[in-house]
Amino acid sequence: MQQCENADLGPFDWLDGRALGQGEQDWALHALALDHMLWRGHAANVLPRLHALLEQGPAIERAAAGWVLARWLNEEQEFVSAYRALMIYHRHPEGLVAVSHPGPFLLGISLCIACGDLDGARNLLEKGVERFGHSPDFTLARFQLARMRGEPLESLSVILSSLHAPTGLAPIALSGSGETLFDMLACEREPLPESSDLPLVSVIIPVFNSEGVLSTALRGLLSQTWSNLDIIVVDDGSQDQSSAIARKAATADRRIRVIQLDRNQGAYPARNEGFRQARGVFVTVHDADDWSHPQKIECQARCLLENPSAKASVSH
Repeated sequence: MQQCENADLGPFDWLDGRALGQGEQDWALHALALDHMLWRGHAANVLPRLHALLEQGPAIERAAAGWVLARWLNEEQEFVSAYRALMIYHRHPEGLVAVSHPGPFLLGISLCIACGDLDGARNLLEKGVERFGHSPDFTLARFQLARMRGEPLESLSVILSSLHAPTGLAPIALSGSGETLFDMLACEREPLPESSDLPLVSVIIPVFNSEGVLSTALRGLLSQTWSNLDIIVVDDGSQDQSSAIARKAATADRRIRVIQLDRNQGAYPARNEGFRQARGVFVTVHDADDWSHPQKIECQARCLLENPSAKASVSH
């Protein structure tokens, strides 16, 4: 990740919209309208206009342009510029009128952390929670900030354990001796009683050069409370040990099977091949670098069983 120093933004003047021949009310949605064009292939034309709004527009437009540009620059991994743009949003109280959801606070926390401004991240976290209340996104932001501050694993586990408390799901913790925090994710939950009444669920995992994460992904699936699983690992022409890891896991657990593609085709063709060979009443997907809470499949399958007219269920 790009490293950067705290940016000194300096003072900003508030410009009257009449200086550009329009009232502030007329300008209010201009940056957000440009946002739609920006992500639809018109960056070359839109970016100069957004920068002009950021520098010369009325307060509400400067704030909105800061948010729009920050999202774009963050995607481009230009973290310093994204940080500076988003701080303009947070400097102007009109920003909360232009963009009233938590996104600017969550992205701001991430960019502050990327740029080493941990105090700024803490300030945005506190303001975000004060305005929007506690949410899983803010809990994860608090976890990331605590991690960057070097807090011990016990403190990080306490934060994670609060993530699912409002829903009554089993708490997550960090345990074991994994090389990364991802590998240390753990959640204790007893499986459902073995029963022929549990419909088979096929889980499709497209894999390409994922030897560093695949074992943790499979561990999360094998720990599901919904035990009647058909786990399909589709190796999409990996050149590392992914296929060997998957085959070893399949030898240890009959619920795993491996499909080997002869060449790399991409995640969607790999998923489609898995779908063609799925045996389950229900089908879902799982990326090779994901870890799933042990009650995830149970919650989604029960939702469909209790709502026969539903075509799909989604978890967050």
